[in-house]
Amino acid sequence: MNAIEIEGVWKKFIWHQTRARTFKETLLSLTKGGAPKQEPFWALRDVGFTVRRGETFGVVGSNGSGKSTLLKLITGISKPNKGKVTVNGKISALLELGAGFHPDFTGRENIYLNASILGISRREISEQFDEIVEFAEIAPFIDQPVKTYSSGMYMRLAFSIAVKVNPDILVVDEVLAVGDSAFQDKCFKQIERFKNEGKTILIVSHDLGSLKRFCDRVAWISKGKFMEVGPAGEVIDRYYQDLIGVRPAHAAAPDDSPVSAPKHHPILISDFRFAQQDAADEATFTIGEPLEVSFTYRCIEKLDSPRLLVKVHDATGQELAVSHAQSLQASEGALRFSFAALNLAPGSYRFELGYEEQDVYAPLQQASFFVLAHRLESGVRLDGSWSTTEALIG
Repeated sequence: MNAIEIEGVWKKFIWHQTRARTFKETLLSLTKGGAPKQEPFWALRDVGFTVRRGETFGVVGSNGSGKSTLLKLITGISKPNKGKVTVNGKISALLELGAGFHPDFTGRENIYLNASILGISRREISEQFDEIVEFAEIAPFIDQPVKTYSSGMYMRLAFSIAVKVNPDILVVDEVLAVGDSAFQDKCFKQIERFKNEGKTILIVSHDLGSLKRFCDRVAWISKGKFMEVGPAGEVIDRYYQDLIGVRPAHAAAPDDSPVSAPKHHPILISDFRFAQQDAADEATFTIGEPLEVSFTYRCIEKLDSPRLLVKVHDATGQELAVSHAQSLQASEGALRFSFAALNLAPGSYRFELGYEEQDVYAPLQQASFFVLAHRLESGVRLDGSWSTTEALIG
């Protein structure tokens, strides 16, 4: 039996083309042709898929693609206009931050309120109460109104309730991005525990590295339609390629042909490869470990002191780092660029190899890659050391 079955689902919202802001504007709009025009907006269009029992299933897509709408249908918050949604098992969900909480109630009161929404009895939640508070790390504030909580405290309490009620199906939206890195690590360990226990997990996230790490299969949704459903690594690679317009490294052309090098470039790149010991695959690497990028080049035009550069961009296209230039001493050859340690936060990145000549720069090769972590970290990892300059006795 499948845990979740979605069959031919359509979901519509109504958009108002114009909206009167004052009573006067309302009267004027009526004199000019009646009520404001309304147009249907189909957030989901003929969506169908299944999530197997015990599977970890991810959903990717740009903002506004329909991901959150889909989760609201699965959790019963909203109903489809057409089609059928079937959920087999007790479901627990983390959707919008603070969903299921009353801001004027204390943390203690909201635990019982949230549990009742999930269909958990007061007796059952009382047995789990201490574990929920301990996991959320909010014991000193448990009897304070949650409207005084930070967004991180909100999220910690919501996640603690969701996982401690022992659901058959856990649904997690992007809300995990709110927490600090230590608690995020704690959350991911709990998700791994659920996965090992054979529970069904549905994750929506922009963190492609985490989806690739946890998910068995992934669905790619765009403008309310499913573009593809399949093995996590394959779908994420194609989604990322579409997102930033470059091909993954392992999707490169054969060794004897140029790789992503436009014909008009005077330098052809081939045999492009990433290499990291014990890497998850050809484009998924671990933070803090050495990484090598190797390739061959051939100059097909005479150049005046050409130099090669390496750049790294994040998923938004923001340039994060650039290497020193490497002069080309021969018209063809093989080169390797080595990262002593891949000090990037977990996530999706784009590697760019380009050349510089007389202060003119042009890219030659681009490839996507993903960074995973032994534990979750944020930002760029600082590779430094501590030393004592003066010892004080007090």
